[in-house]
Amino acid sequence: MSVAASHGPASISVPEKQAAAINAFTKLPADTQAEIYQTLSGIPTSTAPWLAVREAIEEIVDGDTDAKALVSAIRGLFYIRRFADDKADDEFVKLAMAGISKAVGLDARKPDQQLQSVIVNLLALKNLDLSHRAARVRFDHANHMHDALIVTDLRPIFDRGGATIEGAVVSHTLRIDFAGTSEDEQTLYLAIDGDDLDKLEAVIQRARRKELALKSFAGSSNLNLIEDDL
Repeated sequence: MSVAASHGPASISVPEKQAAAINAFTKLPADTQAEIYQTLSGIPTSTAPWLAVREAIEEIVDGDTDAKALVSAIRGLFYIRRFADDKADDEFVKLAMAGISKAVGLDARKPDQQLQSVIVNLLALKNLDLSHRAARVRFDHANHMHDALIVTDLRPIFDRGGATIEGAVVSHTLRIDFAGTSEDEQTLYLAIDGDDLDKLEAVIQRARRKELALKSFAGSSNLNLIEDDL
């Protein structure tokens, strides 16, 4: 989903698949919708709740509802709400309704009470909204790491003719896979030695001690600490 507000009233563009998922959701029985809202409201806040959200939806509804697209739509609603914070809640809901109606070919001039109710209830899932915002803060960096690996090998030292091994050194290569704002994965290779391993180990241990101190502070301050849901 995206929001635009240039030269006139703001508008919300909703991908067809997401709009179709929300429209299908409005057709579910009221008790099924209520069960989904109740179940989703009980999912703990974390920086990665969306697999749990999808699994919860799939357990309640049959294959007629595209759970993956619905989860994407929920995330999209929270995303664009952040960038339309100058809009009152009722105005934002109207814009979202118009965007969804346009995407699925409904007459936006005829208010759909079911659609309005679904949007309001989805936005009312504060635990998921907080999870979405926590994830954005968590990864609000120029780059974030995906994976890491250290390859260790023995590198021979040959004589001038290249036929005789006269010695060897132990070599480490640190590989870091990361992504930037483009989300395209990149790889960085660093040659390191034993001293570098000691430095890395020392800063990692210090970071873990600082993490424990901050968690203790958060607990004593009754601060809602949102962690990765691994």
